[in-house]
Amino acid sequence: MPPLRIVHTADFHLGASLREVSDPALEMERERDYLKQLNEISRYALSKEVDFLLVAGDIFNTPRPSGYLLDEFAKFVYALTSHSIKVVAIPGNHDQPRAAHTEAYMKALADVGAPNFYVFRYPEVEVLEGLKSGRRVRFIALPYLSTQMMEEAEFTRRIEGKLNELKARDTPDLDYTVIVGHLYLEGAKLGAEQRIATLNDYPLPRSILLSGDVDLVCLGHIHTHQLLHEKIAYSGSIERVDFGEEGEEKGFIYVEEKGGGLQTNFIRLDCRPMLTLPKDGYFDLTNEVNVAQALLNAIREEEVPEGAILRILAKLGPRQSLARSVVNDLIKEKKILYCYPQFERTAQHKVQKTGGAAQPIREFFAKYVEASLSKKVGGEVLELVKREGLRIIDEVEAERSR
Repeated sequence: MPPLRIVHTADFHLGASLREVSDPALEMERERDYLKQLNEISRYALSKEVDFLLVAGDIFNTPRPSGYLLDEFAKFVYALTSHSIKVVAIPGNHDQPRAAHTEAYMKALADVGAPNFYVFRYPEVEVLEGLKSGRRVRFIALPYLSTQMMEEAEFTRRIEGKLNELKARDTPDLDYTVIVGHLYLEGAKLGAEQRIATLNDYPLPRSILLSGDVDLVCLGHIHTHQLLHEKIAYSGSIERVDFGEEGEEKGFIYVEEKGGGLQTNFIRLDCRPMLTLPKDGYFDLTNEVNVAQALLNAIREEEVPEGAILRILAKLGPRQSLARSVVNDLIKEKKILYCYPQFERTAQHKVQKTGGAAQPIREFFAKYVEASLSKKVGGEVLELVKREGLRIIDEVEAERSR
């Protein structure tokens, strides 16, 4: 008999789209990114002839995914289960129903009798036998549990009590015990998941998971892949969800039985690049007369992977602006998927005009140069005079503020 083999995944977030974007074509392209990763995971699991594939929560980005995404996930499950791979899934905080007496959409697949597919809406224990290795594995499922209306001590007691109850159930002739949970554990590196703090999630002590006879803990909820213990693993998300994850490698975990134990290996997935420019600080455009051209010139000097999702950080003066058409030109020129410009505006310097009306000194100077010289000199000379004058104004203002 071959050894026990498992693929551990989590945080698919199917349906997560580009923030603040309502373009159907872009949304569809982003959906394809996530579905491509599902195909890679399925291909790998089939090639390794694994016994089990575990999905530790947040399959969908919302409790009510589109019919298209639900169908794509169903195809993913079928591709595995039809080849004797048992799929074990739990809901996370994103796909867990938020109203009483409702079920997660994915549970519908289990309710129609999809063979070899197991969904656990509530904490539960079930012994499953690998169809290839013949190993009997006790799976303890811990779907996401909201901390709402609970203090931290009560939340910890509730999880620990339920775990002890499930572990105490009589399950003879076991080879391994594996916990599948959507949890926030103490010591976990949050990375982009600082949002967990806003969810009021409490970090659980690792000790409550490791007590008793537990061979492996497969977790979701934290998007950064990490091992908290030789027996505790976060697989991480399968795709970069936001810019907080732009430098992270994404993938899943391959588990193989070796020497009477379970050994984990991180398998990297090729993700769409996410990139913030500049890498440190901001592009300072406050002294530029032609803001659009200055920004384009700055970006042209940077290496931007084709197809990337780009974020640009720039400083603008109080009266400066940048047309979206400039960003669209950048998208075409660099062959990227999308670009998010984020601007920080500087404080407004004012000068007193005749009659007592206040006006920004930089704007006043620019208008004066235009009115006085536009008919006398060429465009390049005019821009040079503006730029040099604005530089002197900034130097004087800086000297005054010391």
